[in-house]
Amino acid sequence: MKVNKAGVPQRAALVQFLFILYINEVVPMDETVGYIICADDTRLFFSGKSSADLESRANSLLSEINEWALILCLKLNIKKTNAILFFPRRMHAELPTILLSNSEREMVKSLKLIGVYF
Repeated sequence: MKVNKAGVPQRAALVQFLFILYINEVVPMDETVGYIICADDTRLFFSGKSSADLESRANSLLSEINEWALILCLKLNIKKTNAILFFPRRMHAELPTILLSNSEREMVKSLKLIGVYF
């Protein structure tokens, strides 16, 4: 038997209420970042003039989110965290290095969002 030191059991009535309280603190961290939140899945959208700009902004916000999660005893699923870069075909873009918890995240070629692949 595993004993939880923090949290609530899945399917408990309190889960949805606590999730709303927690997730509302993530949203206002950076108003220049677009986001989509569906249940426990969050997508962040950054725009910038260069890969270096994107890398700096993304890593800064991900660091803030990670610190926020640690303070609230939340565990981010780092294995499910990845990144994708969209840019015009005629332009060569250097891939930014995106980090979460000092772990480099995979740059993927496509992603699925609400059943649609990009």
